[in-house]
Amino acid sequence: MNVVLTAGQLPAGYCWASPQQYLNDIVSVITAALTGNFSGINFGTDTPAPEDQDKPWFRLNADGSPDRWYVFMGQWISPHPIPPSGQQVIIWKDTESALWSYDGGDGKDPTSNPPTAVSGAMWVRDTDFGSDDGTKCFRFPVGAGKNPTAYETNPATSIQPGDEGGDERVVQTLDQLVPHYHPCKKDNIGVSGGGTPVLQDDTSLSVAIGNTENSIGAGDSANNMPPYRGVIFAKRSSRIYLTL
Repeated sequence: MNVVLTAGQLPAGYCWASPQQYLNDIVSVITAALTGNFSGINFGTDTPAPEDQDKPWFRLNADGSPDRWYVFMGQWISPHPIPPSGQQVIIWKDTESALWSYDGGDGKDPTSNPPTAVSGAMWVRDTDFGSDDGTKCFRFPVGAGKNPTAYETNPATSIQPGDEGGDERVVQTLDQLVPHYHPCKKDNIGVSGGGTPVLQDDTSLSVAIGNTENSIGAGDSANNMPPYRGVIFAKRSSRIYLTL
């Protein structure tokens, strides 16, 4: 690329004091310009041409809104604003597979395709809050994994992201009461000699409140699930760069 020099004008009646000063004054009135189209950076929506890949690119979205800075290192890359593998945690309401495509991720399962600096999921499930394989039970809020506990041989509720449920209050059924019975009294009006009637234990009653064989309550479990919404706790993966 050629540089075009343009001479300026020395003041009228100019007289140089020395050869060096004369040279300095001439240089001070010379201007230089690069010919052709030239830009120190790439700017706009279009991917820069190969000859301009040595310059940074401030990319614009299709609607003209600003995207971010990119540099070319085999492909156009830009560091994600949130550091990789950091301590920041987000709550994700969609499926785990959708999480892998979020925020520049390529949608690949990180367990079979571990993220690299420029590929893989940008966000992954934070297994500190449980995992769906049951190796860690869920923690509060509910929904980060599966509870391995069984109740009366029935497995615990499996909650998936987006599921909602739980009860603020429940009324216990008869079978959910602890097994028990109630001793019963009745008037004994057949006292010899006409004495004052007294209350005596009645062991002849065979109704539900009469003896242990006919006691009430089966000790079944009651619903103790508070209202919930299933979510995933997610963290930044080890991936560093957004790519184009």
